[in-house]
Amino acid sequence: MSRIVLLCDSHIRAGEAGREAAARLALAAAAARRLAPDLIVHAGDLADDGAPESYAMARRALAGAAPLWILPGNHDERGALAAAFPEAVAAEAPPFLCGVRQAGRLRLVGLDTLAPGQVAGRLTPAQAQWLRARLAEMGDEPWVLIMHHPPCALGMPQLDRWPFEGADELLCALAAAPRPPLCILCAHAHGAHEIDWRGLRVSVSPPTGPLFAPEPGEPGLRRHMGAPMLRAIELTPEGLRLRAMPALGQG
Repeated sequence: MSRIVLLCDSHIRAGEAGREAAARLALAAAAARRLAPDLIVHAGDLADDGAPESYAMARRALAGAAPLWILPGNHDERGALAAAFPEAVAAEAPPFLCGVRQAGRLRLVGLDTLAPGQVAGRLTPAQAQWLRARLAEMGDEPWVLIMHHPPCALGMPQLDRWPFEGADELLCALAAAPRPPLCILCAHAHGAHEIDWRGLRVSVSPPTGPLFAPEPGEPGLRRHMGAPMLRAIELTPEGLRLRAMPALGQG
């Protein structure tokens, strides 16, 4: 069996204001280690402000979480993230932090969807070309795509007003792959969502940070501080199994 654990949306900020977020990430990282995964993946928004000091705090919270792979989210800053985690960040399509990893039998393809200064995610033509090249190298092996931003609408107007840029290019690249991904794993929405996007399974993971829920009749989102969350993704003989779970207990 292949197993990865996905963390996301930690929003660490250096100083007293970030202590709770860092403690939540540390708790989730400890829970991830107990699952003995082939790989721990953080799918973006590790920091809230992209500052080096925030990544230093995040590094302390993630101590012992290995092997680790980090993809950027819209709150991250590529240079500071790569400097703080040189061993955990891929740079196979510079300046973008895209990459490919193997977890047991499961191949992981990670996209950097950060568009600096924007909330919305983006797939550039250069990244689409890189993705097509990597997929063309693959055989009939099982694989998943990981990206911070969902490439499709979630049915949440508060987030859907920032649509993903390059969705059609992404679909074209995926259609040319030897086999479709078992799942597109995403973050960003601070909640768990499952979407059928033109025949592709899109699964949005819950955060280590606060959960967001739509406020009926209101333009904003309700913030709820429950237990930090993580998601286990397992490739079994029966197929891909996804489990969202709270990080409980002590690290």
